[in-house]
Amino acid sequence: MAKYRASFVAISLVMVLAFILSACQSAATATPASALSTPTKAIAAATPTPAAAGQSSTTSGKPPACPMLTKDEVQAAIGKPVVTEEEDLPAATTLSSCRYHDPADKSEAFVVLKVSTDWKRQHEAKKTNGGPFEVVSGIGDDAFWQKDLSTLNVLKGQRGISLWVSATDVADPLTAAQTLAPKALARLP
Repeated sequence: MAKYRASFVAISLVMVLAFILSACQSAATATPASALSTPTKAIAAATPTPAAAGQSSTTSGKPPACPMLTKDEVQAAIGKPVVTEEEDLPAATTLSSCRYHDPADKSEAFVVLKVSTDWKRQHEAKKTNGGPFEVVSGIGDDAFWQKDLSTLNVLKGQRGISLWVSATDVADPLTAAQTLAPKALARLP
């Protein structure tokens, strides 16, 4: 179990670094608000934010991960009680993360959901460089399961999710991930 936890931590750190680097590249080419035309500013002002649409959002504008799956949905999928905890990730990323863990032991995560509104590049990089995977059909635009990492990666347009399910604590992590992924995708802003 410690081997899986160490692998998960290492992979999470690599993902966060990749998102930071992609955010830095995006920030270098971003158009400042002062340079936008009046119609563009009006469209941006009229576009509902997650908070205006009845969803909560973080101060950085990225959607929080925890509202994407309810505690009851995760419990039903894995057969264990859980509590949720939004993970604090760097504001420069488009990534939010939520841990669904054992109520008696915060260090024992059963499910980790990562959500991004700018996922396409990372999704393709994981597919190319992330080791062996199995294509999963019927979820989003493109989905694949990385058995060695116990992670389902799903792309829907530019947005996407990464859903890690503990292979040591959950009897069938792929089935649990396949059950949870469509629910999270449906709640993406």
